[in-house]
Amino acid sequence: MLVLEPATDETPESAFERQWAEALLDRAMIDLEKELEKSGGRERFARLKDYLVSDADPPYEDLAREMGMTESSVRVALHRMRQRFGARLREQVAQTVEDPAGTEDELRYLIELMSR
Repeated sequence: MLVLEPATDETPESAFERQWAEALLDRAMIDLEKELEKSGGRERFARLKDYLVSDADPPYEDLAREMGMTESSVRVALHRMRQRFGARLREQVAQTVEDPAGTEDELRYLIELMSR
């Protein structure tokens, strides 16, 4: 059977790097979900996870109403969740580098890859 692949300008190296970055993001997301599940924040995670890596402002007013929280509380919850996600992502990246001093550079590179 012949399988046709879509035409792309992506090189095998850039495809590998993109997949690497996506895998790290996925692992960090899973780690955060497990962490929040243990502390009873499963529903909060489910409602806010789509906004963890988004530059767009979430609909805070709507989320607050849906979650039975104040808008201010939703903002704080998302801010804290983003901080925890960043820490989890940093941990994932640190596992991929030989020298821990290179973690921040590798993290910046990952973010650059994902913004392309």
